[in-house]
Amino acid sequence: ARPDVIEVRMDVAGLPVTFLDTAGLRATSDPLEQAGIERARMRADAADLRVFLLLQGEVPDLQARGDDILIEGKADQRPGPSERLAISGVTGAGIAELMVRIGEILQCRVSSAGVLVRERHRVAVLAAITALEEVRLEVIKCDSRVELAAEGLRGAVFALDTVVGRVDVEDLLTEIFASFCIGK
Repeated sequence: ARPDVIEVRMDVAGLPVTFLDTAGLRATSDPLEQAGIERARMRADAADLRVFLLLQGEVPDLQARGDDILIEGKADQRPGPSERLAISGVTGAGIAELMVRIGEILQCRVSSAGVLVRERHRVAVLAAITALEEVRLEVIKCDSRVELAAEGLRGAVFALDTVVGRVDVEDLLTEIFASFCIGK
């Protein structure tokens, strides 16, 4: 059985990008598979940019949004040109063009990103700022406690990692629920 989501992190046009492969999002009667598909849908909904790999004539399983990229697979098996960008996993045709397109979209977003667009990003940056202010206060104290400063730095890094996508949603939920006392 395949995992719900496969993740690959890489640099695209100088930006840290996490690619998530959710496989097919299809209807199923298996409760475990349904749970995995629902988690994959949630990850897709939260994504900053989505790439839909489709066969000729297919439509996405999810409602496409503004900058979403729709591409056709199996370009090596197509006799003629396609209306969409087409790629081939066998020959690699179209992959470079897809990466350029992803880079252009993300660079455009970054260049106009003087403001944090998503609420979760704004909250994460504010948490990082608060943690760094606490670290600064610990460091300037004469009787500075290095372990408290180090913990504050860890908190700031964790908060910023959620913005760039280095923290898994499951890790984030674990962190959130770890702060609650169960049964009290």
